[in-house]
Amino acid sequence: IFVGNYSSYTIQKFNSKGELVLTFGKKGKGIGEFSQRPTLGGVIGNKYVFTHEHNGHVKIFSTDGNYIKTIKVDYMPLKTIACGNKIALVGHVPMGTKVRYVITIIDPETEEQKIIKKYDDFSEGAMLVVNKNKYLLSFSPMFTNTDLMLRSLPNGNLVVAINTSKMIEEYSVDGKLVKSFKSDFEAPAYPEDLKKE
Repeated sequence: IFVGNYSSYTIQKFNSKGELVLTFGKKGKGIGEFSQRPTLGGVIGNKYVFTHEHNGHVKIFSTDGNYIKTIKVDYMPLKTIACGNKIALVGHVPMGTKVRYVITIIDPETEEQKIIKKYDDFSEGAMLVVNKNKYLLSFSPMFTNTDLMLRSLPNGNLVVAINTSKMIEEYSVDGKLVKSFKSDFEAPAYPEDLKKE
């Protein structure tokens, strides 16, 4: 089991008995170090452990904690997950007073990056934007309850869904849309007593 320790800039590895067997990574600007707090993405094929930082760095390590490489993306990663033998990433791209969210598939071996989906109106009406004299003072997607969710299937395909939409899509690890469908149930109403509270 690998655990990302966000506050100490480290990744910890535990064995099946729950014993700590390895700690790697540290704050810094050297090779294999983290200049920003790393978020653990997952493990690919018992071969690689990967992290992402908000500076656009996806760092790849061996499962023994040895630094392999850094893959750079041109936007801020928000989420990463292992998807077959590849990495699926949700990215945040500021565009003036709007934000584009992209889903990218990254091959850790070749470093090829393929954007498979773009959302320009993902959180429209749910974000806080404050403008004064045509300057952007505050833009925070954290104030929205809209969430873009990624899940990996056992065959390596990627499931993409938005919690405020009924659409669910499945993509191959090559980024091709395999199928899409709408969920056939309504979300339960939020209880009125809890709303009042």
